[in-house]
Amino acid sequence: MTRDATGNLYGTTFFGGAGAGCDIYSGGCGTAFKLDTTGTETVLHSFSGAPDGSNPTARLILDASGNLYGTTAYGGAYGFGVVFKIDAATGDETILHNFAGGTDGANPNAGLVPDAAGNLYGTTEYGGKGCYGRGCGTVFELSATGQETILYRFRDVPDGASPLGGVALDSSGNIYGTTWLGGVYSLGTVFRLDSSGKEKVLHSFAGGIDGANPIGGPVLDKAGNLHGATSAGGPYYFGTLYMIDTAGNESVLYSFTGGTDGAYPYAHLLVDAAGNLVGTASQGGCCGLGIVFEFSAGTLTALHGFSYGGQLVAMHGALSLASVCYPSCSVGFQKCTFALISARLPSRMTA
Repeated sequence: MTRDATGNLYGTTFFGGAGAGCDIYSGGCGTAFKLDTTGTETVLHSFSGAPDGSNPTARLILDASGNLYGTTAYGGAYGFGVVFKIDAATGDETILHNFAGGTDGANPNAGLVPDAAGNLYGTTEYGGKGCYGRGCGTVFELSATGQETILYRFRDVPDGASPLGGVALDSSGNIYGTTWLGGVYSLGTVFRLDSSGKEKVLHSFAGGIDGANPIGGPVLDKAGNLHGATSAGGPYYFGTLYMIDTAGNESVLYSFTGGTDGAYPYAHLLVDAAGNLVGTASQGGCCGLGIVFEFSAGTLTALHGFSYGGQLVAMHGALSLASVCYPSCSVGFQKCTFALISARLPSRMTA
């Protein structure tokens, strides 16, 4: 979720909307929506597959002019996803780039990150080169004028494969991200891409106590340290929180036990000026259905545990401000509707 200056919330749904032909069960190709301060929802755009994309999986970002930017994992002119812009006032959509597969990249699962000049950065899970012809994924830039450039194509071993999360930018123009697979041990990596396009693997996850398979991208604290979560690994196999310092040293900050502290954290974290972290775990907690947590001074605290009134499922997106989107499902979990809750996050947290 993303919030504007007046308190309106913006987000996406993977299914639903007026588009047809993208899913035989839920119907619809996904939407971009607005929720105002009274709780009234407006569907800004219903995706239709071709030519405008389908099935967005990540949050939106908002510029100063009221335009929303995001990605869809599928659809578009070639079926491999798009980068889009939506006017939040009118709902008019513009396709900024159609991913063509092959060397161009395919299936972006993460949201976008802007720089000060208005250029957008992101990742694609597939495309590029290697990985038995489907491609090991890419890092891309979309300029303010709409020109797409592939900054890096992954090769699996030793540099990583299948980036699922977004990227983080520092003031020197370096790009940081994670890959879900690949690396020395084929269990994912944390990488840095400098302004010349040279990639350096900062850490290859080894499984075991080290963690494995990060899904969310990393976040930078004010000192330049990277923080993130692995979706698996750790001594209890339920995932970890990690930090990589400015010298490139990795340390495991916390290992999830699968109990009330949660299990399998998928999304990227939020960090405040003091280095405290807030995130989500997709399972575990009081009722086994996921939590919102804060990690501070070496202690993890569950801020909210989800019950059958609202199940936190596979949260690939990011927490933004004080809202979390979760489905409330009927018996059998065949049909879900979406609601918003307040997780009562500390007011100091920023994305």
